[in-house]
Amino acid sequence: MAPSAASAKPASPKTFDDLDGDFCKDEVLVRLIHFWEARNHTRGNALLGIELLFIDTKSTTMQGFIPANSIFRYEDSLKRNALYKLKNFIINPRKKVYRVSDHKSAIFFTNQTSLDEITNGDQTLDLQKFRIRPYNDFAAIADQNGDLYDVIGQIRLITGDNLHTPTSLAEAPQVANGRAKDKVFLHLFMKELGEEGNNTLTLNSSSSAITKIETVTIKDIYKFIEEENPQRASFICVATIVGVLGERGWKYISCTGCNTMLEKSDTTLLCKTCNTPNTIGVVRFRFEISVRDENNDVTTFVIFDQEGTNLTGRKAPDVSREMLEDGGSEGSNNKIPECILDIVGRTCKFQLKLTHFNFRTSRQTMTVSRIVEGKIDVNAMGSEETMKKKENKAKDGVTTGKDKQKLEFLQPEEPTTKKLEKRPRLT
Repeated sequence: MAPSAASAKPASPKTFDDLDGDFCKDEVLVRLIHFWEARNHTRGNALLGIELLFIDTKSTTMQGFIPANSIFRYEDSLKRNALYKLKNFIINPRKKVYRVSDHKSAIFFTNQTSLDEITNGDQTLDLQKFRIRPYNDFAAIADQNGDLYDVIGQIRLITGDNLHTPTSLAEAPQVANGRAKDKVFLHLFMKELGEEGNNTLTLNSSSSAITKIETVTIKDIYKFIEEENPQRASFICVATIVGVLGERGWKYISCTGCNTMLEKSDTTLLCKTCNTPNTIGVVRFRFEISVRDENNDVTTFVIFDQEGTNLTGRKAPDVSREMLEDGGSEGSNNKIPECILDIVGRTCKFQLKLTHFNFRTSRQTMTVSRIVEGKIDVNAMGSEETMKKKENKAKDGVTTGKDKQKLEFLQPEEPTTKKLEKRPRLT
């Protein structure tokens, strides 16, 4: 007897090889192997979107892409090696450059795309797909910018030097004719790290790049700007947020293809970096805070989108939407949200960056490139620093200790005409 419709087994999910047409409404069972940011390194490292690599029940891989203006919908649910039910996506021809899959098609996410994680069930999908390729295959695709391979192998020689030969890292090797877009990313698996990578390595090296970076004060920063040649540089400063400066607003509208601020024209928004019109932009954080260090020196830090999200715990588009729902004006940028005002009083460790602009501007502001620590116990920090100062005073004396620490906090990021001391560089 044939089973009834109610008792019949549901249709099996589609696989990548079953996909046909331009749009897929059916459900596909997939595992997310890996995902990474796609950036345009020739246009200010602009974020283009997120690339993804999926594998289905037949161990077939396919590349996926989430455009920048849709990242906020999916980024919180993306997990490596997690299982998902994927449907309502566009089927595009595979990419011509930077491919990570041999499949003829690729997945493009839209606002209607559904990506639901499977937390329980008996589905079994492979974690990876491995292929054995001879050296001739790599030689054939050299300099074609077509395929991107994850290679598992053992490094035996570097420029003809045996890896077991002791070498000195006192000076970093220089790259001949290097270009910013010529990059190789190496994931080094070391036994010392342990299976989960939780063990801490002890590094013994004379390299100036592996050095503890001293925390500097606001006074040190201004002194550097006054005495040194214009250059790009990075350093760390511990400071307390004492106020939010609302005169310059808290957000801006950026291009969907990059982070550049859009300019209004008669009928649309224009990105001068991409040189393309935008009918819709992305709301991003951009606000200024007044900070004070341990010496009671005050200056202004500029907080941008990612750092603003780290400080407030909120995303700028969500904050803007809530303010509109509460009766705010769409174009209003004067009223500072409560989540930003709530950061006043927090002591943080900021990573800052200087550019040539800082050496010529009359209104000095410093851009925060990273929040190293978002909340610091001032009392604990003060007692620790007091002990260090006493130790330095006993060994070297107060004045000589300051002279030795002078300008040790900085590593220039590009060559200048003036010879500088070697300083540690943040990465």
